[in-house]
Amino acid sequence: MTRARITATTATKTLFALVEDQIVGVAREEEMAAEVAEIDALVQDAEREWIAADLEESFRVSRDLTDQVRARRAHRRADRAALRTNLTLRSSFVVGCLHTSGATATSHTLVPGLAEGEAAA
Repeated sequence: MTRARITATTATKTLFALVEDQIVGVAREEEMAAEVAEIDALVQDAEREWIAADLEESFRVSRDLTDQVRARRAHRRADRAALRTNLTLRSSFVVGCLHTSGATATSHTLVPGLAEGEAAA
């Protein structure tokens, strides 16, 4: 079979107008699909950024809580170290006093702020 040709100009213009509408419709659909794809990509990027920001914020919050716990522990460690140092100094003082005076240790020698010979109230 051979190809059919339209020879009439008016028929060609009429058919071309119908085909042109279809071509324009397809082109318009392709443009809309490209816009939708671009919008979807932008939305996905924004969602990724929001998720990353949420993760970072949750890390900051957990880090703040951890920092508070660390600070509290460091404070307790410092208090214990100061107490150990203070008790070590007092015990060495009591032992030194015992050696120089030849006396025995009594409970009032361990109470801070008492002069020798005073009794704790």
